Amino acid sequence: MSADTSNTDAFGVTIDPKTMQDLVEAGFLAASRNMAPVALDVFAAVIAARPGLAAGYIGTAYALLGAGMPEKAVEALRDAPPGMETDLFKGIASLRAGRTEAGRKLLEHVAKYADQENLRDVAKALIGEVEA
Repeated sequence: MSADTSNTDAFGVTIDPKTMQDLVEAGFLAASRNMAPVALDVFAAVIAARPGLAAGYIGTAYALLGAGMPEKAVEALRDAPPGMETDLFKGIASLRAGRTEAGRKLLEHVAKYADQENLRDVAKALIGEVEA
C-alpha cells in the first residue's frame, strides 16, 4: 500500500513507522477474523493519525466487506488517497454493492496500469469472474 513517509501524525504527534505498520496489520488481522468492530476502531485511529495513508481507508473497506456492508465500503473509500490499491478495493466494493459497470471500469484500470503484478492479477481475476 502507498506509504505515508511522515513520522508525524495530523496532530503533530510523532508515531514510529513500525508502530503504524503494526496497527495496520492488527486491523487487517481483526477484520480477517470477523472482528469488524475492532478492525473499524483500529482503522479509524490509523486514518486519524495518517489521513494520507491509504491503508486506513482500505482496511476499513475490507472490514466492511467482510461484515457484508459493501455500500458502506464504497463510502469508506471516497476520501481515500488515490492509488492502484485504492482503485482495486473501490472496484471490489463496487462489484459487491451491485455497481457492476463502475467496478469493472476500476478493475480494468488496475489490470492495465498497476505497476505491481499482484494487483494486476487480482484485478484480472475479478474481471474474469464478472464476465463468467
